[in-house]
Amino acid sequence: AGPALRSWYHEDIQSRDTLLITVGDSWTWGDHLGAIDWDKCFDDPTRLEQIFGRILANQLAADWVNIAEPGCSNYWMIEQLQDMTHLLENHNYKRIVVVVTLTEDLREATYTKRFDVVTPYQYFFNNSVTLKDFLVQVEQFLFENLNRIIESLPGVEFYISRAFTDSWNPHGQLD
Repeated sequence: AGPALRSWYHEDIQSRDTLLITVGDSWTWGDHLGAIDWDKCFDDPTRLEQIFGRILANQLAADWVNIAEPGCSNYWMIEQLQDMTHLLENHNYKRIVVVVTLTEDLREATYTKRFDVVTPYQYFFNNSVTLKDFLVQVEQFLFENLNRIIESLPGVEFYISRAFTDSWNPHGQLD
């Protein structure tokens, strides 16, 4: 038997009142925890006990779903949330908390499964004077797409953060 594959999906469902969903890239997945390193394709069971989603789920006494893929794009995360919207609309939970930890901008430049980023990114590039102008438009486009999901699920608590990056606010200032 070969090494275990890195699973992008994990759940711990025990019929609790609260559901926590964590979505992100390698940071949310738990890369480099336990014996996991960049050059290894195996999983380490201690990863699932050490990642922030597990710690937060324990503190919230919540059922937990972790959706994370090392190297994924922000649009991969949005697609995973889109795939879950029908489940989040029809549930028995008293509280649902979704924590999305976005990755760096432009990882999605090569990821266009359901979202056309090429056309808007080309438009943003053509209408930018500086790299900062371009990145502010990319960020606004990302949040427009993310906000569509958030607005479609008014009873769900969303917390959006970033791993490894600084964020631009709508006025072009570095936060």
